[in-house]
Amino acid sequence: MGLREWLRGKRGADESTPHFAGVRRLPAGENAFGVEIWDCSAFTQSMISTTGDLHLAVSFNVLRGSTGTEHRGQAVADAHTCQCALSYSYTGEVGDGALFKAEQMEDKWDIYLYRPYLFFTRSWSGQLVYRATVTVERGSLRVTHIECPATEELEFARRVVDYLIRSHLMNLRIPHPLPADVPPDPQSIAAMSFSLFGRRCLYGCYGDTTLVRANAPQP
Repeated sequence: MGLREWLRGKRGADESTPHFAGVRRLPAGENAFGVEIWDCSAFTQSMISTTGDLHLAVSFNVLRGSTGTEHRGQAVADAHTCQCALSYSYTGEVGDGALFKAEQMEDKWDIYLYRPYLFFTRSWSGQLVYRATVTVERGSLRVTHIECPATEELEFARRVVDYLIRSHLMNLRIPHPLPADVPPDPQSIAAMSFSLFGRRCLYGCYGDTTLVRANAPQP
C-alpha cells in the first residue's frame, strides 16, 4: 500500500478538523516563490493531531528513542526506483544515525542516514516510505536514486524527497508538493498537506517544487 492510500484510510480517524477559512490560492505574482501556491499555513500551524488508536500512540512514543538501526539493509516494500540528480549545499549532520526526529505528533517524519541510504519513515508507525541513495560529504549532499512503493508516482516521490531534505534537514521555507489527484479546493489541500507533512508544511504547490528556490529559514 502506498503512502497516500494509507493516509486516506487513517486521516479522518486520527486527526481533528479545524475550519479551512484561512487556506487560499496565491498566484505566482503574489508570493515570494514566483509560482502558484496554496497558503495553508494557518491550518497546519493550528492543527492538533490525535489518535484513538492506542497502538499508534504507543508506537510514536517508542519510536522517539529509535536511532533507525532497524532500517539498516531494509528496502521499501513492493518498490520501484527512479534515477535522479538532486544536489544540495548541506552543512548539517553527516554521521550515520538520526538526522531528523519528530518532536511531537504534528511532525510526520523521521529521517535516518545509514550510508549509502537516507531512510524516510513515518513518525507514528515507523513505516519506511522512501529510501534514497546518497553521497554525503561535509558541505554537500547528492541523491542519485529514490525507491518508493510501486503505487506511488516516481515523480511525486522525487518531489517529496527533495522537499523533506530542504525543509526538515536544511530547515528551509519551501513549498511542499501536492499530489496531482488532490482537488484544488481549500479543504482537500489543507487536509492532505497536513497528513503528509504535518506542522512543517506551509505552502502547497502542484508544480515541480524541486525547481523552486527556498526564500527563508523556517520560523
